[in-house]
Amino acid sequence: MPSGVTTSTALIRLAAVLLERIPSILQPNENLDSYYTLVVYFNALKELGKFRTFLTDDIVAYRKLLANHFNTFIKPFNNDALCELSSVMTADDITKGLDRLEKTTLPFGSDINNVLISKLFSSGIRTISDLNTAKGSLWKDVFITKSFFEQIGIPFSGSDADYKNFKDAVKSLINEQPDPIHIAPATNMISVGVDIPRLNTMIVNGQPKTTAEYIQASSRIGRESPGVVFAFLAPTKNRDRSHYEQFKAFHQAYYYYVESSSVTPFSGPALEKVLPTVFIALSRSLYLNGNAGVFSADDAAYINFIEEITDEIKTRGATIYGQVEGVALGNCVDTIKIDFIAKLKNLEGDRRLANYFDYMDWDPISGKFVTAIKNPLAVYNAPAQFVESILHEHISTLQTLRNVESSSKVSIKSY
Repeated sequence: MPSGVTTSTALIRLAAVLLERIPSILQPNENLDSYYTLVVYFNALKELGKFRTFLTDDIVAYRKLLANHFNTFIKPFNNDALCELSSVMTADDITKGLDRLEKTTLPFGSDINNVLISKLFSSGIRTISDLNTAKGSLWKDVFITKSFFEQIGIPFSGSDADYKNFKDAVKSLINEQPDPIHIAPATNMISVGVDIPRLNTMIVNGQPKTTAEYIQASSRIGRESPGVVFAFLAPTKNRDRSHYEQFKAFHQAYYYYVESSSVTPFSGPALEKVLPTVFIALSRSLYLNGNAGVFSADDAAYINFIEEITDEIKTRGATIYGQVEGVALGNCVDTIKIDFIAKLKNLEGDRRLANYFDYMDWDPISGKFVTAIKNPLAVYNAPAQFVESILHEHISTLQTLRNVESSSKVSIKSY
């Protein structure tokens, strides 16, 4: 960041450039509409509120400077062209805003080869509302002139009537309809469920708190057409600076950095998924001293070992949640323990705990190891990612914290 330039100044200039210059791109409204609406993502409501102040003051001032520099019309801030998506808004406002974001577009059907349309588009005029509010010397220097009127075939009188005649000519070429949203400041509310194809331009103001949130928020852009996301990182924040320094490497493998899903400790579903894996892991590390040996559900010593584990888990749960909640937790743990022992008894064969290569088989065609259970009746446990048709002969064990659900078979039938 250069001396004398703050992150606020940089954000103002970035937003102003996008709001001012995108409408001036010489493309038909049908093409430009996909990039016309600017979504600005914020990590906190405080930052969003500060940006709202910039929209009505600093950004307007910088857009005026840009308009004078690029010789385009000066356009004031239009509050009707703003749609905030945050918890501050009511449910009705959010619903109406999302509906407008999706369905209200720039007016289509104008011929960009027409001299008048081409000149208006390159000057930043895309709608009738833009035409009515536009200001600047461009009117008298370029548009309301005898030479330009001759070009577009309108009689020039040199009176106030010329402006009205010009507007009438424009209205015959551009459909008069409600303006689309031009800017949509938002919090993490947009991360899930906002699937609007015409949103393809976004500023992410500051690195989101989690990688999953970053992926979800930025994926609101480019649902159908190619999108562009401007990652606006603050040099004063260590986390933002780190992401800036490792920007390419992070984005080439950002799914690798997705955080594990959190679960409520000692909740029923979490215990059902994890506890059998805990039994298997402790059986190897403590009961078998790290070896892939054989144990049996008919072995009293092993059953006592499992009982000790469950008693320890129930004691920890009661200590955290109290005796009343501890009773329900203990019942859940006992149910899982009974099911685990019953499953051990039902498994046929002289089984053992699996080694890593029990899950891998050599494929001579590809010359690589592939995922497979080479001898299903040899081992007790199998990775949870295998389909249920295989796992019913094994105890399902998690291989990673991300692996919380087994795969499901889906069959599509046509009638």
